[in-house]
Amino acid sequence: MFSNHQPVSYRHYIFQLFALAVLYFVFGHISFLISVSHFIVTPVFFVAEGIALAAAILLGRKVWPGIFVGQLALALSSGLELPPALAISAINSIEAVIAATLFKRWKLDPTLTRVHDLSRLVAMIFLVLQPLSATFGTVALSFFNVIQESQNYFQAWTYWWFGNCLGQLLVTPFLLILFSSRGRGIRQSMRNALVPIILMLPATWLVFGNSTFSGISLALVIYVPLLLWIAIKSELAVVSLICSAITVLALFETARKFGPFVVDEIPQIFDMNIFILGISLTAQFVSVLFTERNQVEIELRRSEARLYAIIDNSPIPKAINDGQQNITFLNKAFVQTFGYTLDDIPTLAEWWPKAYPDPAYRQRVETTWRQHLEKASRENTSFEPLDVIIHCKDGSLRSVIATTSPLESEDTLTKNHLVTLGKR
Repeated sequence: MFSNHQPVSYRHYIFQLFALAVLYFVFGHISFLISVSHFIVTPVFFVAEGIALAAAILLGRKVWPGIFVGQLALALSSGLELPPALAISAINSIEAVIAATLFKRWKLDPTLTRVHDLSRLVAMIFLVLQPLSATFGTVALSFFNVIQESQNYFQAWTYWWFGNCLGQLLVTPFLLILFSSRGRGIRQSMRNALVPIILMLPATWLVFGNSTFSGISLALVIYVPLLLWIAIKSELAVVSLICSAITVLALFETARKFGPFVVDEIPQIFDMNIFILGISLTAQFVSVLFTERNQVEIELRRSEARLYAIIDNSPIPKAINDGQQNITFLNKAFVQTFGYTLDDIPTLAEWWPKAYPDPAYRQRVETTWRQHLEKASRENTSFEPLDVIIHCKDGSLRSVIATTSPLESEDTLTKNHLVTLGKR
């Protein structure tokens, strides 16, 4: 029995394959406009592979036919004969299946908010997917006599590996985040980094314009600080998008024989790609490091808020003081029991004379409290409870058992203590 939703799902699947094939074909040809050898080998930023990898990760292994058709159409339209075109299409389709399988097996998060996820993705691209694709692809081209000389084989392998790696490194993270739950925050992230993004335009003109000051050193001095600024202020998707834009502009100007990567009127596309790879990897990992740190801080604040909520709702009087002897929190039971608020006792120096107005008794309580605290810290044991009589704000007396415990680890610079004043 067939579901009524099956035709709709099937049409949706066919549309996904068709869209992927078209995108692969179009962006593949755009990359070939800059530089291409052996019909389909290019050292430039190969956007089509980045799109294919993102599609395989997001939609699963089932999209391999779209990659196969897109690559086949690209190869045939570039002049490659049918047998090698079929072989290359099969290799790139298998690459996508492997990518989807590894991404799922390694349990990577497509939002790429952790260094662990980004480093695994980069390792998969540079050490698994593209070595496999470049090796079998160039072997296929050699088998069909598209590559005829041994030195051309090594060059073709290097160009294949580098162009595909750069395309996947820059395009895939952007698409993964764009179509994830974090995609809605890209616009806000770009607004946060609006100033350095705007500065990228004159920076690119300085580096790649027809200027006597143009040089690789200038490119590093200009691009690295701006990209690090963007990485700190925004997130990985924005960094990848900006690096992609830099790559496109750099390719365009270098192909026109402008910029620091032109030697004796010959564009050095491969050297330019190495430069782009270096600054892009640096900016991407800095961005993820700051994103991960921000998430840890957010989670710590949430945990602290939950802890304070629990303390505030406790029926037992509790207070928190920090390492600078400031009283930072009093729960509702404390205020109701003793009458004091934070305005009355902002510090321990204010607390002692109000809670223990008799000087001799106060001195005894302070001394004993300090001894118990030092002993607990020295012997790494629990604080020994102390029987005390507290003078309340309304003049009444309360006999309680006082104890304290640290809220943070020993290596924390500011040590908070939770003081509990239970009934005797």
